[in-house]
Amino acid sequence: AINEFIANNINDGMDATSKIKAFHDYIINTSVYDKEKADIIENHGDTGVYRSHKAVGPLIDGISLCSGYSDAMKIFLDKMGIVNYKISNDNHNL
Repeated sequence: AINEFIANNINDGMDATSKIKAFHDYIINTSVYDKEKADIIENHGDTGVYRSHKAVGPLIDGISLCSGYSDAMKIFLDKMGIVNYKISNDNHNL
């Protein structure tokens, strides 16, 4: 899915910021937050790994949790040769 996005939306004339914005907008416009799984996690703790936890969630299924969004962006940035770091924690309320 990312390779297809790159082929159809990224060109050599774009700077890094434009490439990142294009992919960000694509992810935001083609997926929704997985509220159902987020509610399960909030009320019962982490009950497993959902597809929405991984890049496949926003890229293929169109539904994602935070980690799915960040995984998809990391893969895209790596393919673009843009240095990046994925930073996460278990508590979004920090």
